Amino acid sequence: MGWSEAEHIKHIVDDISRKLKNTYLQVAVYPVGIVSGVEDISNSLCVGVDDDVRMVGIWGMGGCGKTSVAKAVYNKFYHTFESKSFLGTVRETAKESNGMITLQERLLSDILNPTKIEVGNVPRGINVIKQRLGSKKVLVIVDDVDDEDQLTALAIRHDSFGRGSRIIITTRDLHLLELLKVDTVHLTREMKEEEALQLFSWHAFQNPCPHLGFLELTRRVVTYCGEIGKFPDDKIHKILKTSFDALDENQRDIFLHISYFFVGMDKKYVTEMLHGCDHFPEIGISVLLQHCLVTVSEKNKLMMHDLLRDMGREVVRVESPKDPEERSGLWHQGDVIGVLTEESSELRGLKDSL
Repeated sequence: MGWSEAEHIKHIVDDISRKLKNTYLQVAVYPVGIVSGVEDISNSLCVGVDDDVRMVGIWGMGGCGKTSVAKAVYNKFYHTFESKSFLGTVRETAKESNGMITLQERLLSDILNPTKIEVGNVPRGINVIKQRLGSKKVLVIVDDVDDEDQLTALAIRHDSFGRGSRIIITTRDLHLLELLKVDTVHLTREMKEEEALQLFSWHAFQNPCPHLGFLELTRRVVTYCGEIGKFPDDKIHKILKTSFDALDENQRDIFLHISYFFVGMDKKYVTEMLHGCDHFPEIGISVLLQHCLVTVSEKNKLMMHDLLRDMGREVVRVESPKDPEERSGLWHQGDVIGVLTEESSELRGLKDSL
């Protein structure tokens, strides 16, 4: 067998290997509300329009669908790129032993498949990525980033990849996208009422619309689910609490104060109140905005998603589930009345001293 024939066979094997990896990513069982986000991001990517390297950020709170939208965008464009990689669960992987190296090697393996490269350490991995991928037109999606070091380790920069490359980063932290100088930032929006109704109908009736006679009941159920004051889902709680845990003590206190007392109130008034509590609200609120934990309305009102509000209240409730008087704060009217009327040790001590 001649050398040229062996090389030809290797080329065929490599081509087959690449095609075997060209499988769609599972987005969601019922991908409601994703289409509009995919269209917006597609317009920003301008795939096939020019040879610039474009970076797009998808920003939003935990659990709002950033990963689902990113997967849908990948599915739409992966066939137009010979070299592509979807790096999921970056935040969790980075926490593992040699997690950064694992991510570097996954990126290289996806792009250079079937070639396998062991980088040994993070600095060498950065150099290898730049050297081996610097001339390649790639589609790379880096999902759930929460630290600048992760982006540095993966050499996520405009000049690290070949002309025509498209890079997408999903994160809860707007500041990371600003540091990267991404070309466009897309905020994942809250699901609209009609979309929530459609999603519920798919799960309940396996149909985009409620069965005849169930429309009004279904609307009431969807509305009720959005207004539940008790946190119902431990999985959702853990996802949302990740952003809360990343805050420092002052920022956590400000978040909890807002979730308890200040949702829908004027930002200037809230800032003054928090100053009175010896907090640093200008910096704290700015960080909460960057992490998509609060928003500011057109009328300068501080707003917070209901699930985030309930998560904050749940954080305090679990401090002392059975004894409300032991918690750092109270929001439920029944708990407040109970603590003020019961003969707790603290109240008895206050009463005896008067």
